[in-house]
Amino acid sequence: MVKEKREFEESYMSFNEEDMLKKRLEATQKALLKIQKQLKMVR
Repeated sequence: MVKEKREFEESYMSFNEEDMLKKRLEATQKALLKIQKQLKMVR
């Protein structure tokens, strides 16, 4: 029972971490697009 609970918590943690990384990646990509647009305006 305790082992199952720990496995569940570990999978939940990795899922949360994955979700957080996906959100961070999306934010980074949006920031990159914004910078690229600004660079095009400068040229």
